[in-house]
Amino acid sequence: MDYDLGNLVVHIHWVIAKPALPGWEDIRQTVSGHTFYYIYSGKGVFRCEDRDVEVSGGTVVYLWPGLSLHMKSSEAFPLRMTMLLFDCASLRKIEDEWSTPEPVERMRMPFLLSQ
Repeated sequence: MDYDLGNLVVHIHWVIAKPALPGWEDIRQTVSGHTFYYIYSGKGVFRCEDRDVEVSGGTVVYLWPGLSLHMKSSEAFPLRMTMLLFDCASLRKIEDEWSTPEPVERMRMPFLLSQ
């Protein structure tokens, strides 16, 4: 569904810091919502849609609902990152009435944003 940025509303489920351990590996377990990973420092590889993408400090990763992901941290430079899980919807006000929220299936954002 298409949306206007001014109508976008989010519900944050939780925010969590992921461990910075050498060689740490994990998979995306909660695929029902949208997810942002902000990588503060370190290096690693994210495997998504059958391709490996190198990630490092200053990167934001956007995962839309249903997208699977495998993460692996570098042995020498462990990833330090925060994960934010949320739902988002379009909510419009027409005259004095609010519309029914319409879920946004995928935001218009790239998979990776780097500084």
